[in-house]
Amino acid sequence: VLGIDIGARLRENINNYSSKIIYVSSHTQYAASAYDTMPTDFIFKPLKKEKVEKSISNVLKLINFTKKEFSYNSSGTVNKVLLNDILYFESYRNTMKMYTVDNNEHSFYSTLKQVIDNLSSKMFIQQHKSYIVNIEYIAKIEKNEITLFNGVKLPISRDKVRYVKEMILNYERYTK
Repeated sequence: VLGIDIGARLRENINNYSSKIIYVSSHTQYAASAYDTMPTDFIFKPLKKEKVEKSISNVLKLINFTKKEFSYNSSGTVNKVLLNDILYFESYRNTMKMYTVDNNEHSFYSTLKQVIDNLSSKMFIQQHKSYIVNIEYIAKIEKNEITLFNGVKLPISRDKVRYVKEMILNYERYTK
């Protein structure tokens, strides 16, 4: 339980959603409560060399995958943000707002289509005409909204619910 408490503090108290957490335990009942801390993996004892190697390999894939950046121009300055640090984008006319894991909001001029084209990553999906969300931070999908791990609720178009679920499954297959 101590490890899960540390994972929860890491995620909630210091807003660190990019660190990778692997839990190791002989107590299978902790796996469900560990899920809230967004672990990369949960390895059950007794340890098997193949399982540990696969888990570490998956973490390395995720780290390399998430080192990619999103660049945007704001007031003549080119800014870069790691893809893994972006929660979601919100569009209003030609103004984009990008929300990041450190609770910052970045505004810049662009269209949703331009942002999607610049992302070129399976990590992001457009679930609504005005939003693009990072799959990594989706905690729950309901019929008309997505809830992120930080509690933010975003609308989802009814006709995109199935698409979003399929994209999440495909993404998980790709990164695991």
